[in-house]
Amino acid sequence: MPDNLTELINETKKVCILATPTSGTHYIAKLLQNYGLKVLHEQMGEDGISDWRTAYFVSDHIYDIKNTLLDFYYWKRFKFETKIRLVRNPWNVLSTWVYWLNNINTDGIAKVHVNMGLVKICKEAFNIYENNNYICAASNFLKWQELIDSCNYDVFFNVENLSLSKKELTTFLLNKNLINIKYSEENLIVKCEDKNESQYKKRITENEFKDNIPTDIYNNIKNYAIKYNY
Repeated sequence: MPDNLTELINETKKVCILATPTSGTHYIAKLLQNYGLKVLHEQMGEDGISDWRTAYFVSDHIYDIKNTLLDFYYWKRFKFETKIRLVRNPWNVLSTWVYWLNNINTDGIAKVHVNMGLVKICKEAFNIYENNNYICAASNFLKWQELIDSCNYDVFFNVENLSLSKKELTTFLLNKNLINIKYSEENLIVKCEDKNESQYKKRITENEFKDNIPTDIYNNIKNYAIKYNY
């Protein structure tokens, strides 16, 4: 670990995606690749990265997270010309998170995600120690939004809207000189899998969250939903 961040060798990439877990980072990585950008999912590409962990090292805050899957001081060396925030309906995100927390002992995918993010990293970074899985998920979600807010992103896109039309994203990438030709919708088709429907079957409703989390936490998530057009 370096004594200070000035000892790190900075390397500039074109673009990074900032998002919470299960917000579509794999989808947008594939989409950006269809534009010709060498952006990889959960690993650094020639042009950048799409990874739910990105906000930890893009933020100016220093997180000393003891997790081999997140070598903070390695990733901190990278700088990005363009930062894109990817958002998804918060109740759908939280539905998946609660499923993970409820099924950590029986579902291998849930165990990996909980150990990587919702428990290990978030406890160390956010100091959230909550046994109620609804409150744990909701509290982590709000802390994650604060973290992404601090990253000074350039633009946000709703993943649900991207699955319908790429026009706004295409215009943004052209204006940022990240691409130099226009792409048709047909060339940009990427399947946007709804993990709540395909993997976890039962989606937890907003009302169910409202009944199981404190009012102030619910209201903050509701305000987030309104802010990002949900």
